[in-house]
Amino acid sequence: MKLQVITITYNNDLELEHTLSTLSGYQVLVINGGDQGRDLCAKFDVRAVHERDRGISDAFNKGYNNALGDYVMYLNSGDLLIDRDYPRLAAEFLDRNPNVDYVHADILFADQNAGKIRLKPSKNIGRGMVFLHPTLVIRKSVFEAIGVFKEEYRVAMDYEWGVRLVKSGFKGHHFDRVVVEMDGGGISSTQEESAIRECRKALIENNMSLGVHLCFVQRLLLFKLRRLAPKRFLSLLKRTLRK
Repeated sequence: MKLQVITITYNNDLELEHTLSTLSGYQVLVINGGDQGRDLCAKFDVRAVHERDRGISDAFNKGYNNALGDYVMYLNSGDLLIDRDYPRLAAEFLDRNPNVDYVHADILFADQNAGKIRLKPSKNIGRGMVFLHPTLVIRKSVFEAIGVFKEEYRVAMDYEWGVRLVKSGFKGHHFDRVVVEMDGGGISSTQEESAIRECRKALIENNMSLGVHLCFVQRLLLFKLRRLAPKRFLSLLKRTLRK
């Protein structure tokens, strides 16, 4: 087995069932920090770790520590794999290209106000994620080089990890296709202001360049505009500003 798909969940059986139903044919590991989920893991015949965790970062790290194979992909409960061939194609690409450390693609973001929007990765880490985390298929050896997710980050732990990934110079490849539908009710969306504060902290801690910080200022201004916009224009603005 080359690829391990990791799904973390906490007392959201309905979302977990939706996610697992899209992962047929893949080796799945569920990290379950709540009281629900045991019956579903048995129903779908997936490996699972059922125990309390200290938060999302801890759950992510348990996934990595228990993963089998050479590559990992994180698809959280509530997110849907809509391109069923993608994980297989991504693993095969990494097999053929030993100089590439990770692959990623686009997502369909189910925004609660603006509807479903196609999101592409940012070209600058200050502006946003240079890879969209639910699409990332990455060599486990990268974790050995840059470390795992930091538990002091409660919301933007994937962003901080991504900053280290960029800083370390690992090489990625982008597939120009939509592969995952992402749940717009996740913590990074519902706690966006906290996420932005943690993103700023990540850039400072990792001594990123002035150009990266200037892009972050642009991101912050766009966030403030969305917050100040009249409600009747919010849907249109979100469609535009999230592109």
